[in-house]
Amino acid sequence: MEGPHFMPETSFRSVYSQQGRYDELLLPHIFGAATDVDLVAARMKEHYGEPGQRTLAVCDLGCGTGRVTAALEPYAASLVGVDSSEAMIRAFTEEFPNARTVCADLPAGIAELESDTFDVIGAFWSLSYPIMAYFERLDAEGITENLNEARAMIAARELVNQILRLLKPGGRLIVQFFDSDSPEQQVVSRLWERLAPPPGGSRSFSRLLLLDTLTRAARRGLGRVRIDHFEGAALAKDANAARSWFLHVHAKTHEAILNDPRTRADVETFITAHERNDGTVHLPAGVYLIEFTAAEADHV
Repeated sequence: MEGPHFMPETSFRSVYSQQGRYDELLLPHIFGAATDVDLVAARMKEHYGEPGQRTLAVCDLGCGTGRVTAALEPYAASLVGVDSSEAMIRAFTEEFPNARTVCADLPAGIAELESDTFDVIGAFWSLSYPIMAYFERLDAEGITENLNEARAMIAARELVNQILRLLKPGGRLIVQFFDSDSPEQQVVSRLWERLAPPPGGSRSFSRLLLLDTLTRAARRGLGRVRIDHFEGAALAKDANAARSWFLHVHAKTHEAILNDPRTRADVETFITAHERNDGTVHLPAGVYLIEFTAAEADHV
């Protein structure tokens, strides 16, 4: 079949191991007039006033290169970034040379921070995979399901509770999740579900598990939960940029997905349907902004 050629990366997840490559392929997501970073900046301003006061202990879990951390850093008296990618941590350190960094996957990073507490913990697009990792193993060979779902559920909930224990009284956890029901994410779901069905039958599973765990904590008097949803679009400068976003970021250059002829059909059909006359591509997307505010000390 003739058509555009996919832009191959070197290997599975290589987009995360090459410094600068993720940010090069990342599409700006716009919700109304706001980017994902703007949404976080607005929430910080709502809670803490104008940036620049630098009074807070701040931690970004899955910090990447620090792109969204930039909305937190102007409030930070101290800043910690956690990421499993050495390339991401190098870029983060270049951006925030005074920050402390932890190069580890999320469970190990949280364990290293267990003696610390924070006023603000961010997790932007970064909690889904650590939660899902208790239910399935994703590698270059494919997806292997964890057969002990009950044990996986306990471990995943404990991961969330460990994060909550890092909050100071009155501290806030701010999380961003892609909306798995948005048109963009429905395409991504089809690509991955050909390898294995998601836990719980839906790619909303990790977000719903997070929300359920936060709600249980709120019912125990440990804090309160706030959920906001925003609709928008991922903006690609052209079809090639949109194609790379799907194949090398969402699909992580997974060989089984890229070699499946249905992938080409799904991605190309979706891109064509949302291509504008000027050649740009606007992919309908959505985001959840989830917040947990820890109870003050005298209310715990």
